[in-house]
Amino acid sequence: MGIDLELHSSRPARNNWRKSRPTLLRSSYGHGAALADALGSLQLLGVPGRLTAVDLYGDTLMNEQEAEAALQEIHGLRRRAGRMP
Repeated sequence: MGIDLELHSSRPARNNWRKSRPTLLRSSYGHGAALADALGSLQLLGVPGRLTAVDLYGDTLMNEQEAEAALQEIHGLRRRAGRMP
């Protein structure tokens, strides 16, 4: 099972896919399984932060500040991964 990411201009309508489409700005569906594995690994390792607060089996809503914090965590993880042998 993978994770689907969606960026909305405002809080999307819950439990109604069609009603949530007007607020959709961007989505990412191509790497959901790998993303779920990566986030699950971070959770198992006890890594703190917004990324590990993502519910792998449900919806996780983030406000603008939380999303920015998660983005910074992603940048940090990418830098660290690039230094690995």
